[in-house]
Amino acid sequence: MTPIELINSFVTEKLEGDIQRLADFPLGNLRSDKVYGCPNRNFDSDDTELMRAIYCVVFGDVWGNLSMENLGDGKLRGDTLNTYNTLFSAPWNEKFTEIWHPDGKLAEKIKAFNTTFHTIGNMAVLPDRRIGEWSINKHRGCHNEWHDYEDRFLAALYKVLTRQADKDLDLEELVQLNNEDFFNSLEEESR
Repeated sequence: MTPIELINSFVTEKLEGDIQRLADFPLGNLRSDKVYGCPNRNFDSDDTELMRAIYCVVFGDVWGNLSMENLGDGKLRGDTLNTYNTLFSAPWNEKFTEIWHPDGKLAEKIKAFNTTFHTIGNMAVLPDRRIGEWSINKHRGCHNEWHDYEDRFLAALYKVLTRQADKDLDLEELVQLNNEDFFNSLEEESR
């Protein structure tokens, strides 16, 4: 099935034909889905078959070599931009609430974000060739200054790609390992 066919099938089957509902569909609902979820692999909302198809359609012109076959661990891979745990702590571990004591309005927004952060508008593609188990995504999430914040990571990635003196050397090594994918995307962008 082509990416477009898979998306159309999903919209027909799960969204009653209303593609507008795709924008806020909670991808976590695909955990047990054998077609649109993560068949034969660990579930990850940003790496479902549905998201792989969407990446191909949305980012296919940017990542010139993007296809359903080259998405997944160790290749090009989906990535959640803003995560619940990073912003508010895990929902079952209410450290954020204990420390910051959000008012009722913010508490409701936090609760809503726990479902909306796993929707298509919060996903992107990253190269995923690895050094052992270490990937760009993992480096972003575990870095002692970035702490999985996308804006901090993008600022650091910019420094690596523009060869600034104060660049993160570990990120530079991962970017060099994934140079072919970064180069292909830059080449496609310049066309």
